[in-house]
Amino acid sequence: MGGPLLVGGLGPWAPHPKSGPELAKLIATNSTRISYEKNKAAVSSGWSDFVKVNDHGSFCQHIKCVKCGILLKWKKRDGTSGLSNHSYAKRLLLDN
Repeated sequence: MGGPLLVGGLGPWAPHPKSGPELAKLIATNSTRISYEKNKAAVSSGWSDFVKVNDHGSFCQHIKCVKCGILLKWKKRDGTSGLSNHSYAKRLLLDN
């Protein structure tokens, strides 16, 4: 029985993870489903510390901090305030 691996009876392509913990598990196990890319449309310098997380090559509404590895849920309409807040909170923790 060669052929593609079936995931949840859906064929070789499974749906995007529905939660951060599910995505974190895929990342922790170095799943080949997961890839990262810089935000090519980014204008803000806040993006310098973040990459978009892709599942099977398509964006799955999460970003990853390249400095600490934390996952943040993010949609285009969210803008960059969450990125800035995360970076600011990290600086506060590191300074204390």
